[in-house]
Amino acid sequence: GEGGAKALAEALHRNTALQTLNLRWNKIGEGGAEALAEALHRNTALQSLNLWDNKIGEGGAEALAGALHRNTSLSTLDLGLNELGEGAAKALAKALHHNTTLETLDLSYTEHGEGGAKALAVALRHNTNLQTLKLSAFYIGDVAAEALKTVMAETGRNVVTWEED
Repeated sequence: GEGGAKALAEALHRNTALQTLNLRWNKIGEGGAEALAEALHRNTALQSLNLWDNKIGEGGAEALAGALHRNTSLSTLDLGLNELGEGAAKALAKALHHNTTLETLDLSYTEHGEGGAKALAVALRHNTNLQTLKLSAFYIGDVAAEALKTVMAETGRNVVTWEED
């Protein structure tokens, strides 16, 4: 839960060895996500963070996005099946303009809407490091889908994956 995530975040402040942290299905919530985000500001060892289905909302995702501005080690972030919202997608898109290490971002089974997907499409023009953006079961609408398709064609990168259920 949230308390465990906060304890782990405290340990991550001093961590120089742990490279993968899988907290899938732990219900860490907003407070846990915010504590982990604070740790990511300083941590230079963690490369993969799995937060799938953790009751993280827009505030927690925005805190993690803020950490991506400064973090130089994280290459994989899984935020699938959380309650993120359009504001979270926009914050993550903004972070992608600055982040140079993230290679995989999983936003599957989240609700960002068309505005969030459009912001992610714009971010893909600027971020050349991201190799995989997972949007399975992510309703983006026709306009945003076209924007993502155009960016992939213009950049020659096929980074977006989505599956229909």
